[in-house]
Amino acid sequence: MAVVQCNIYQNTNQMYKNLDNNASLSTVRAQLGSFMKPTYQFVYYDGHQQKQFMQPIETEANYKLSSILGAQNVMTITDPNAAKPDLEGLIVTWFKHKNLQVAISLNKSDATAVAMNKDKFEPFMLEKVQTIKDAANNFPNVYYENALICEKGSVIRFRYSCWGAAGYGFSIGSNRSTIVSALYVMNNGNYNTVRSSWLERYQSSKQNIVVDSLADQGIPLNQNLSYSSITFKAWNVSSYTQNGIPYSSNAQPPQRKTADLGGLASIDGIVMAGKGIESGSPHPGGDSSQNWSAPSYNIVETRNSPLGQMDIYFLVFKTKASAAQMVQQNNIIAM
Repeated sequence: MAVVQCNIYQNTNQMYKNLDNNASLSTVRAQLGSFMKPTYQFVYYDGHQQKQFMQPIETEANYKLSSILGAQNVMTITDPNAAKPDLEGLIVTWFKHKNLQVAISLNKSDATAVAMNKDKFEPFMLEKVQTIKDAANNFPNVYYENALICEKGSVIRFRYSCWGAAGYGFSIGSNRSTIVSALYVMNNGNYNTVRSSWLERYQSSKQNIVVDSLADQGIPLNQNLSYSSITFKAWNVSSYTQNGIPYSSNAQPPQRKTADLGGLASIDGIVMAGKGIESGSPHPGGDSSQNWSAPSYNIVETRNSPLGQMDIYFLVFKTKASAAQMVQQNNIIAM
């Protein structure tokens, strides 16, 4: 008998129990007693499909506990009948589309941002987010190709990386709010290259970018897509003038597929307790110290032919405890 201490999660509930690693899941169900309600199901990770799935109750006798335990003996249980089912997704280091990559992290530059972000976890960048209940369904009820989840009140920054002939322009916004209408990253004569830049403020005002729940902002939930889904877009610049010097390039963008960009670093599929998460949205915060470089003129651009474009759905943890549980449950190293 190989007895291990299991750290067991079900939504926002947690317990420790010594269990036989070689016992069948049906035996484990019986040993968990009242904690394991009849509707609860064990969750396992399919590395080939990179998804979490629910273990069918009728097949539990055929599988050992060891087959579903994650690192550090973490076991996850989900209730498919819950009002807000648990979500699963993949952690990534970049959101990607064609020639565009975007990363989102805590703002560690401004003093006000540093103070607000004290003791907060770094935001989690996720792709292919859906309910575990719908993981095997080609048409799930809940699906976000890209999603960001962070603690309420997080002050964030965006990092852009994109190809440009002479440079590129970018925008960030939703149907209800504009963070950036058009800013530019120029190559300064280093034509046909990938350049990176970062953003910590709104374009129209020197204010930080803060993420809070829709409820805390007084936004009705029936308008969540209008506020929570933020579009990131980049387009090519073929010529411009800066400080009196003209720059020009007719290079054409590489025909990259999303997978060719690199920068993807995913771990095993992770689980998020549905009850601990709600829709969020960015809004202006405190003063920002970020300034722009010298303006460019005579810009020739192709804004209607994006180099890359993506929608990122913003979510927030309802409580600090919900965020901490996700970190512990998925064995994530919180930076």
